[in-house]
Amino acid sequence: MIECLLYRTNTAQRRLFYRVEIAMNLFNEVSVMREWGFAGSQPKAIIQCFGNLREASRVADRYRIRAERRGYLRHRPQAIHGLGQHPHAGNQITFGGILFEGVADTAD
Repeated sequence: MIECLLYRTNTAQRRLFYRVEIAMNLFNEVSVMREWGFAGSQPKAIIQCFGNLREASRVADRYRIRAERRGYLRHRPQAIHGLGQHPHAGNQITFGGILFEGVADTAD
């Protein structure tokens, strides 16, 4: 799972959040999950499924960039451990401005 969390404070001083996450689902598809709403309340969410990680990464990056243009500030993404030792060491994707290496990509 790879995620990027963004926050902003609106004019009513309420803290908003926008979260984009990339993860594998049970059907061996890559899903992009987006959640948004006010901090401390039930978020709204939508999940999109893709056939490969590169496509999902491109879509997730577009959502992240759009949120940043709307004033959301980035929260530090969670650390991903062990990607450098992955058997797919030549594969790379970018998400949230971070380069991930050694990521397995499903069939294109």
